[in-house]
Amino acid sequence: MIKKIILLTRMLKDGLVHFSLGQTLRQAQGERRNIFLGLISLVTVCSLMAASSAERTIVDEIRVIAYHQGGSELILSSDIRPSLEGRPRSLRDIVLQRLMVLDADSLHIAVTSDDAERFLGELQKMNGISRDAMLEVFRELGYSYEEGLEQLRYRQMIEQILDVRVRTNKRLIVQRSDVEEYEKEHPLFEEAVYVLQQVCLPAQTEEERTHLEKKDFSQKDLASFAWEEPFEIQEHDLAEDKRFIADAQEGTVVFRDNVDEGVEITRMVSKKERRHVSLDERFDEVSEVIARQRFETLFKEYERSLLEKASLRFNRPEDKIAVLGVESEEKA
Repeated sequence: MIKKIILLTRMLKDGLVHFSLGQTLRQAQGERRNIFLGLISLVTVCSLMAASSAERTIVDEIRVIAYHQGGSELILSSDIRPSLEGRPRSLRDIVLQRLMVLDADSLHIAVTSDDAERFLGELQKMNGISRDAMLEVFRELGYSYEEGLEQLRYRQMIEQILDVRVRTNKRLIVQRSDVEEYEKEHPLFEEAVYVLQQVCLPAQTEEERTHLEKKDFSQKDLASFAWEEPFEIQEHDLAEDKRFIADAQEGTVVFRDNVDEGVEITRMVSKKERRHVSLDERFDEVSEVIARQRFETLFKEYERSLLEKASLRFNRPEDKIAVLGVESEEKA
């Protein structure tokens, strides 16, 4: 007896029988009675396949059954594919995606295949790619055209249900007092920036080197040198043995180095001292940070509520732990 529910899509070699258990499983999603009929069909066909000399390949497996008011939703191993952005997804991600779509269905949020087609056209225009190129993206991610279109439909439904369940939550409103509190806890400072300039003064003898190393150059002397282009260095980039540069005055020589050609002199052209960025300067930025953090919190709460309310049955014990995070009893 076959221990696991399997999905066989390989046709018989003689080409006389054309049977897709993928269709049988999908049709079984309407109600529990149809699921059981689908399972019976699976066992029957598997027996026929075993009795023949045709090649057999296990290509899929039911991982989760999500029961809902309108029937049930099957999640298969083959459903665990990347998002259309190419982001890897786990079984938990797929379960949550389906639960959000079911939640949208419960509020009569409808997105048709035609809507998804229009959205696909908009994506093509936005990215400046042809239809064939978009279909190639689908194929590279493991989706047929119809499956890719279904993922787009899911995405639109999820965006709409998030508007209802998350984005309209009053907790997302950020007050000025929230920004002030955040700024006190996370002050922002602009670090000091130093503008330096260098010139190499030639020296043929040790005596000349010693003279250049010790000479107190006047502003007239410094102005006469052929300085290289100025460059900036930030405070955090200063080496430990060069921290003294921070205390140097503008227009003064900060250090001298012996090089092959002579003595290299570095002077401070200008500097911008470290300063505290005011609340008004970063108000919009902080508001966005707070709003994003609150959205993530509300989104996770929404995900938890979906899993807590869902009636899920798992084919593998480890899947239950991966999706629910605990070894709790399955909800019937």
